[in-house]
Amino acid sequence: MIQLILSENHMDRIHYSMFDVGRSMFISFFFDLTEVSNYLAYMG
Repeated sequence: MIQLILSENHMDRIHYSMFDVGRSMFISFFFDLTEVSNYLAYMG
């Protein structure tokens, strides 16, 4: 019973860390897009 709880917690931790990585990648990609659009607007 305890083993099952530990493995479930471990899977949750892996899932959340993957979610955090995806979120941070999405945020950095979004900020890159805004920087590029600002740069283009500045050049234009």
